[in-house]
Amino acid sequence: MQGRIPLATVGRHGTCVGILDVQYRGRGDVRLKNWDPVILSEDIKKDPRLATVIVDMRKALADVDPLLLVKKIYEPENEARYVGAVTCAKCHKEEYEIWANGPHARAFDSLAQINAQFDPQCLKCHSSDYWAIDGFVSKKATPAMTPVTCEVCHGRGSVHVQLQGKGDQARLKMPLPPRCTICHTKAVDPEYHKKRHFKYNDFWAIIQHGKGRKPETAPPADK
Repeated sequence: MQGRIPLATVGRHGTCVGILDVQYRGRGDVRLKNWDPVILSEDIKKDPRLATVIVDMRKALADVDPLLLVKKIYEPENEARYVGAVTCAKCHKEEYEIWANGPHARAFDSLAQINAQFDPQCLKCHSSDYWAIDGFVSKKATPAMTPVTCEVCHGRGSVHVQLQGKGDQARLKMPLPPRCTICHTKAVDPEYHKKRHFKYNDFWAIIQHGKGRKPETAPPADK
């Protein structure tokens, strides 16, 4: 059975409405097929009753098997797999420390502040590759994929590690602004909302690493 459920949701800086397309496959197996939100204009005020609905929904998601919520829609292009930020830190300690001190490392924790750490709509940007077969499932099941890690921007690192970073096959991706705007959208990003558009140079200055930049105080690489 498949059903299309009208749904309204209140984001951090706006209100969205849309259709949640789900499929029931029996024995409690419910799969999210699609969710296409439409962002309403800013002159429409938030409704506190809708906010209550979202709070109740997020509480209910805490009791749902996370494998029933995530839709694993693609496999890696090659044999490379994710290794996690701690593995990256073994050779890239300074870059790791800058990451650990930055907003991407805290992306998942920010969801817990609003009890959204089980919400698929939030997890697709606040965790590492929620839609991939080797990506995030839950904090307990995939701890290395829980924050937004190095590999979200630079690609899977297993081949890079195996070849010790040598050769064309070991080359990692160098992300460009379009990669950032997959998640940094008007609907969810507070800075984007204030500036009316995504300013890559401003954001890059916050997370910049490499080329001689030294890290600030940060947790040890083995934590």
